[in-house]
Amino acid sequence: MIQRWCIVSFKTHTQKDKSIAATDFYAQSVPQMGQASFPHSSNAPTIRGAGYNLFVSAYHGFATLGMEHVPVPVPWEDFPKNVLESVVDVKVEEGDLILRMKTYLEDRGMSEHCRFLLRLQLVEPGRGRNPGKMRNCLAIDTTRRGEQVTTFRIRDYVQACGLDLPEYTLHCRYMLLDFRTGYRNLWKPASFQLRL
Repeated sequence: MIQRWCIVSFKTHTQKDKSIAATDFYAQSVPQMGQASFPHSSNAPTIRGAGYNLFVSAYHGFATLGMEHVPVPVPWEDFPKNVLESVVDVKVEEGDLILRMKTYLEDRGMSEHCRFLLRLQLVEPGRGRNPGKMRNCLAIDTTRRGEQVTTFRIRDYVQACGLDLPEYTLHCRYMLLDFRTGYRNLWKPASFQLRL
């Protein structure tokens, strides 16, 4: 593997004083562009071979978790294999839709540092997805190895989807989010039928 230094400059805006602070981000041992550094991994970053892309992944991952900050460089680790298998239970609680879903996570060391993230859309039964209308929904609980039930809360779901129906088709894309590094793996699509 060919190694090089990657230096990326970016600017951040603080919300209090709107001042701009320039920061340099250093990523060591980043493969050259075009080198597939994760040739057999389906969990690799979408655009391979650039430290900048890992930085962007980490930055957006932390922002999704509500911990927006400038991330520090951390080596990439492959994510454990994961599957969103089925919907176990659906209930409405104070206007929020609570989804309990059966998930599987491969037995690997970083499993306890991940949370499932859904990008979802509720539509009329049998209707197709519209990727532009999908919204993020982070799992309430952290992951554990093996099979488990993971809980998601969709806040004010009737207003969010614009439909008040007894059944829905849930279209989603799911991924794992590492809350230590902010890194995310690749999206996987899934669809389920929900009956309230």
